[in-house]
Amino acid sequence: MNRDRWQKVKKIFDAALTVAPNERKPFLDNACGNDDGLRREVEKLLDSFADDSFMEQPAAAEVASVIIKAETKHLEAGKCFGHYEVIRQIGAGGMGEVYLAQDTRLDRLVAVKILNENFAKNESNLIDDSLAEAHTVLGWVGFLYDWDWENAERELKRAIELAPNNSEAYRAYAHLLSNSGRHNKAFAEIRRARELDPLTLITSALEGQFLFYAGRSDEVIVRLNKTLEIDPNFWVAHNALGRVYILQKRYDEAIAALTKAKELSGGSTEPVTQLGYALAKSGRREQAQATLAELKSFAAEKFVPTYNFAMIYNGLGEREEALNYLEKSFQEREVQMAFIKIDTRWNEFRAEPRFVEIIKEMNLE
Repeated sequence: MNRDRWQKVKKIFDAALTVAPNERKPFLDNACGNDDGLRREVEKLLDSFADDSFMEQPAAAEVASVIIKAETKHLEAGKCFGHYEVIRQIGAGGMGEVYLAQDTRLDRLVAVKILNENFAKNESNLIDDSLAEAHTVLGWVGFLYDWDWENAERELKRAIELAPNNSEAYRAYAHLLSNSGRHNKAFAEIRRARELDPLTLITSALEGQFLFYAGRSDEVIVRLNKTLEIDPNFWVAHNALGRVYILQKRYDEAIAALTKAKELSGGSTEPVTQLGYALAKSGRREQAQATLAELKSFAAEKFVPTYNFAMIYNGLGEREEALNYLEKSFQEREVQMAFIKIDTRWNEFRAEPRFVEIIKEMNLE
């Protein structure tokens, strides 16, 4: 698969992730047309992608990149090296081969590039500073997984410098700024992303999320309703609306929005978690505990972030259990941890020595 082909596949794949699973068939009919090969490539990626493996949600469609040197010239599906398991080859070129793989340690998809022997001998070939996409990926990984906020910001600024019309770079930079509490700057960057790509649902929803974390609830509702005008079944927006209603103590509306998000999400555990928290805060303790039990049953069959359990225990007021699971989430470097500085639901924990230590270790002081 050449670069242009891969870019086309990835663009449709990214867009398909924003479409409700029960509506993906007509979406792919339209996006792929009569190109059956293109459709197969997109569908293989969709089949490989764990829909709830990422964050609070929005940037869930981001795929990290890893560059390694390996002796073997071709890797079969199922081949393991380190903590990566190969799913399938997705490209090849002069530098080497590119594979879609599962990072079994962090439970995420990565694009792994296997450098050929001749290319790998020259260390200067390992970094191409002119690739904006690479800097964007390094920025995402830098703050969501490595918690190296300063270096991540440098990478994202470099991405924008190289590709000033790339909405994804602005979106990623806005995310970093929001998560680190620099809200006004985040608004400027995400609005630039939306200007460049006005119909991308995730960008519109993220703008709502950033407004939410800045405490501007009324503006959040306006932005999310505009997102839903584009696609009424975009579950991420319903999920975010539920979060706003919880904050405003409009619990019946929150539960309705989150129930809808759960129905539309295709099995994501994110709206289940938010629903459990809403039920707990509304005083419906038994229903919240039933939701917690539902999440634990999911965990027997698929990956569920430990952070999700921490959040429901938080809502239930069970501080020790909430902290126990939060520490596990920290140890596993779950992406949800990147939100704890700005998530007001943790405010009552901020004086706890265990919580203070987490904030310190994540370079969020």
